Amino acid sequence: RHAGAAGAMEVGLAVAAAAAALEAQVASCAAQLEALGGGAKPKRGSKAEAVRKRKDDLEASLERLDELGEAIFDDVFCKRYRDVHARVRVAVVERLGKWIAARPAKYLDTRYLKYVAWVLDFPEGSERAAAAGALARAFGAVDENTREALGDFAARFVPRLAEMAHDADEAAQAAAVGALDACMDCGLLADLDLGEDDVADVTDKVYSKIVDEAAAPELRAACLGLALKYEDFDVARAGGDGAKTLHDLGRFVEASILGDDGPLALAPLAADAFLDLGDDSRALLQDWRAWVDVLGRDDVGTQSPQAARLVDVLLRLFLAAANRTEAAGAEALGAALLDALPGLLRK
Repeated sequence: RHAGAAGAMEVGLAVAAAAAALEAQVASCAAQLEALGGGAKPKRGSKAEAVRKRKDDLEASLERLDELGEAIFDDVFCKRYRDVHARVRVAVVERLGKWIAARPAKYLDTRYLKYVAWVLDFPEGSERAAAAGALARAFGAVDENTREALGDFAARFVPRLAEMAHDADEAAQAAAVGALDACMDCGLLADLDLGEDDVADVTDKVYSKIVDEAAAPELRAACLGLALKYEDFDVARAGGDGAKTLHDLGRFVEASILGDDGPLALAPLAADAFLDLGDDSRALLQDWRAWVDVLGRDDVGTQSPQAARLVDVLLRLFLAAANRTEAAGAEALGAALLDALPGLLRK
């Protein structure tokens, strides 16, 4: 039964890929017809008539593939995703995720996604991991044309994915954070239609995993990268004020990530995660003039234990960024520090 279900779903994957290719050809024929002005009844023997016939043939083939795909979905997936054996359930759920990625125009729809999401509550960790992985594929296929239609779906199941960051199964934890990351990248996570308390609950579940020393380092790093993406430390949004953005980043790491008793040794990990987010983040964290400005601010000092803790975090972020700079960046770092270092040392 496992082999049969997996094999049938693989056939369905091939069908989905072939149907997606046919859809592209149908769209191309439609564009050609429009350009030729063929209309509903092109002239006999004209190029438009040939294109029309080609389009009709492609649509007939696409209809047959759709019928086959629906038959596999109804007769195989809808029965085997509830199979008594977990490995059978995992096999069909994983492959449905591949269907969605292969042909999002059809399968990136709540009619199919809801089955995957229901598996997030199944008893075996392997099947919860498979479901979260399938959702990651689905979120990875979202674009501006499909994002709005999936808003309600994301609002319903993102809280469950956040809970799974603390799943009993490590693979399920990693897959859930991966799904949340894909949800963030496609723009759904930032636009969730959730209440303030619900949003705080989602972020708390992810952020608390960062300081969980029992968790796998890779999982903590993934949660940290997701948190930094979500908070969106963008210089442009701060009016081009790099110093303010760095201060906000340090404050976020100190207060929201580390909290009152989180280990300060995590601060360099935050710098590494931020540097890995892309060119804009790297440019901000290695803007040495902005660092000099933020460290020289009047409200950055050791007036209180809390203020001193923020300074400690900022310095650890700064040093981690400096350690990963290249030769040209090192020259800029030296130039920025030459004038400022005496004042910073006195401070």
